[in-house]
Amino acid sequence: MAGAGYKNFVDGDILTATQVDTYLMEQAVMVFANSTARTTALSGVVAEGMISYLQDTNAVEKYDGTSWVAIVAGDIEAVVAGTGLTGGGSSGSVTLNLDTASVYVVPAQAGHSGKFLTTDGTSSSWATVAGDIEAVNAGTGLTGGGSSGSVTLNLDTASVYVVPSQTGNSGKFLTTNGTSSSWATVDALPSQSGNAGKYLTTDGTSASWESVTTDPTPTVFLLMGA
Repeated sequence: MAGAGYKNFVDGDILTATQVDTYLMEQAVMVFANSTARTTALSGVVAEGMISYLQDTNAVEKYDGTSWVAIVAGDIEAVVAGTGLTGGGSSGSVTLNLDTASVYVVPAQAGHSGKFLTTDGTSSSWATVAGDIEAVNAGTGLTGGGSSGSVTLNLDTASVYVVPSQTGNSGKFLTTNGTSSSWATVDALPSQSGNAGKYLTTDGTSASWESVTTDPTPTVFLLMGA
């Protein structure tokens, strides 16, 4: 039967019908006109590992123990390494590789967030961004700063006068109590219409126009000499 392997016959061996079937017929590439002829000829003796050639389809097939399947043969004659690749070949099992001498491969990015890509002239790597500032000094109107680590600058409110928020203070004027500034309302003059000849006065809360009055009883001043 197919799969019996190889037998070395020597001079004087008796070649039996079973040996012919097992080592010659069933293990040869058997040629048939078509699959129907093959089925008829091998009925009852078909076994896994048999190989046949069908003349009508030019197909080489093998029996896998269940059915006849095609023995796939490719028509690639060579694998040539193109630009950026090395390796290849025209026989056997070939391998292609990336040509790292001509293709610049970016190193793994995991764990390098915020870094920049640099090179030493031979290979590339990720490096931390580093500036050349040696110190941050607090100038006029500022406080803070430093020469190492993460530094912060703040507005020096003791020397810089900060204008309070202007939102909702339209028409007001800026004033101070000697310590802090604020917006205050302008005391506007009362309407002047119809108040000709009057004078402006206040009761300590609001201003108003008042008429000038005279004393109806004249006062006589006697000037006497010595």
